[in-house]
Amino acid sequence: MNDHNTERACRQCGGSLEGKRANAEFCSYTCRDRARRQRDREAGKVTYVRKGRNNPRPGARKYDRGWVSPSGALTLVSRDGDRAVFKCECGSYKPLSIRNVATGRTANCADRANHPDPRIKGDVIAYTTAHARVKAEHGPASDWRCACGCDRQAEEWAYLGTDPEPKVSTHADSEGSLYSTDPEHYAPLAKPCHRRFDVWQAQRRTGLPLALVIAETLAA
Repeated sequence: MNDHNTERACRQCGGSLEGKRANAEFCSYTCRDRARRQRDREAGKVTYVRKGRNNPRPGARKYDRGWVSPSGALTLVSRDGDRAVFKCECGSYKPLSIRNVATGRTANCADRANHPDPRIKGDVIAYTTAHARVKAEHGPASDWRCACGCDRQAEEWAYLGTDPEPKVSTHADSEGSLYSTDPEHYAPLAKPCHRRFDVWQAQRRTGLPLALVIAETLAA
């Protein structure tokens, strides 16, 4: 080992070169790479790009009053931690997650009176989507009493058969069932009442003997 190495210092950090080779200039690979990047910057060359997120996380960035969302529809009014109250372009105020707004996941206040649900495309919807629309409009059926007057707790939304232009389901689980895209043509019913009502509707619609309709319904 050369004693004169103990008197030399790293060109980058000034640390000791004790134990290094006689021609060593840096104390570590880190200092060597930092020195190389510094030379490249001075020469106008960019050889290093910081890895990770291109944009800072919402928690690391200041989202102050007046900040506008990427969609342009939401303006930050007041902040409380990771959430903030935003004013929507429709004029309503709503507390939302800053992260969801900043990443574009939340584009507006979602008030369906002013911002139609993009997932709902008019009358071109399936049987299950129609029932989901009813639930979104009126809430779960379990929040209601059975509409038949039996005073039981309702469990399901039932199509009343009152739509002049009903749809016919082609889904495997509900094939042949009639449904409506308008939530106003549904009523909350208990399961037994719903089953009896469907049997009655099927018999009225097809004109088949009631016993045959019941047998087919129970076999479904």
